[in-house]
Amino acid sequence: MTAADAAHRLVAMLVACCAGTFIVTTSGNSLAPFLQVIASDVGRDLAAIAHLISFAAIAWGITSWVAGSLSDRVGRKPILIASMAVLAITRVGFSFAESYWAATAWHVVAGLAGGGFLGAVFACVSDHVPAKLRGRALGWVITGQSISMVLGVPLLAYIGSFAGWRGAFRVHAGMAVISLLSLIWLVPKDPARQVITGREHISFRSVLKPELLVLLGAGTMERVCFATIAIYLATFFQQNYSLAFSHLAWVLMLVAIGNLFGNLLGGQLADRFSHRMLLFAGSLLITGIMVIPLLVAPLTLTLSIILGFAYSFFNALGRPLYVATLSEVPNEVRGSVLGFNITLASVGWLLAASGGAQILIAVGFVGLGIFAGCMAFIGVALSWWYLRIRKQRHTAV
Repeated sequence: MTAADAAHRLVAMLVACCAGTFIVTTSGNSLAPFLQVIASDVGRDLAAIAHLISFAAIAWGITSWVAGSLSDRVGRKPILIASMAVLAITRVGFSFAESYWAATAWHVVAGLAGGGFLGAVFACVSDHVPAKLRGRALGWVITGQSISMVLGVPLLAYIGSFAGWRGAFRVHAGMAVISLLSLIWLVPKDPARQVITGREHISFRSVLKPELLVLLGAGTMERVCFATIAIYLATFFQQNYSLAFSHLAWVLMLVAIGNLFGNLLGGQLADRFSHRMLLFAGSLLITGIMVIPLLVAPLTLTLSIILGFAYSFFNALGRPLYVATLSEVPNEVRGSVLGFNITLASVGWLLAASGGAQILIAVGFVGLGIFAGCMAFIGVALSWWYLRIRKQRHTAV
């Protein structure tokens, strides 16, 4: 295989992984535009449907760590294919659910599939891409998450405007099938594991030191802030500006374009700057400052969209920097560590969904904005702590 062929194969793999991440992340955010209508359809209130997201987040978190660890042993590609196949089935089942508990069961299994995919996809890309290009490559995968905000959720909202939420989820199932076929065709076999003689066996427990735990904590707090907006921003626009589904789709798309641009720039910065976590802390600080007026201040629709765009941009800017830093762990435990990161991210979604629902009911969107901002500021503090630990370690050496 020539260098050009290898480069083309690598790009094809990144496209397939990006598309798969788009489908999977859309499944996690897919309820956001339909919270009120699904609640009415299955005879429950808004908080009950928000808890449904929490149940799926728990399943997502459990599976991501298990799948990441399993991919260190059986390979990344089998995990990716199996997860996408299960997701396609669950989206069809969810679209036919007539009761709250049936909807919950299908959505929880979808969470299992989503966690399995994300638990392996970042490790898959890291395995096939040289370290000097890894930030941009991981940025591609994370861009799949951004595109789910730019196109996925708005597209489902638009389809729901004429086909209902059930029709939207059936379309999503068809997209998952297409993604499944692309993964089978375009993702190469897992690289052979190299056995390095004379080196002590590296286990997940051996790398789980205070430095890594603080780093994971910073990423979790960022996810709480992000998930709070991802889950409740659509409801915020609906309640404050009385937007129909068709208009809501365009508003969410405009806001989420900032997420797309932020990820693309963040991937470039991750490969060009050694002080990644310093940039991550700065982006998270700006995110925390912006999220409070986004949900608190009485703004016009245009100003809310502009502020939402800026929030999405700076939030997404830091994500490739964080994941590239995390991927620096040894290859033998990369799946376990990155899978564990997704598990903790799911905890962030759980806090945002369940805790956010209670805050929203008790004090409204004002409390929700303050909650998201505080989570971001805690993440900034943990980022600085991580940088201090690294500095002390290097000074000692």
